[in-house]
Amino acid sequence: MARSLPRLALPVFPSQAGRQIHRSPCRLLFEGPRRLVPIERLCIELFVASDATAVRSVNQHVYQLRRKLNQLAIDGDGLRIEALYGAGYQLAR
Repeated sequence: MARSLPRLALPVFPSQAGRQIHRSPCRLLFEGPRRLVPIERLCIELFVASDATAVRSVNQHVYQLRRKLNQLAIDGDGLRIEALYGAGYQLAR
């Protein structure tokens, strides 16, 4: 039986054309597995800022993504998000 994917709450931003754009740390992490995504880039992409509040928000988003990935993992096999202290995050198997 196929498992349904959990829904992610994504930040929504207005675009220049008036449409809404959904941004997610997930999109940036999936651009290249095992590629480091600096915390500053995640902050700028998601919140157009890199202050302490943006960093805490990114950390919370990553926490939620980790929980969702753990729910999808079967027998510990699956994707996970690794934190590289002081540098950023990367997607790993």
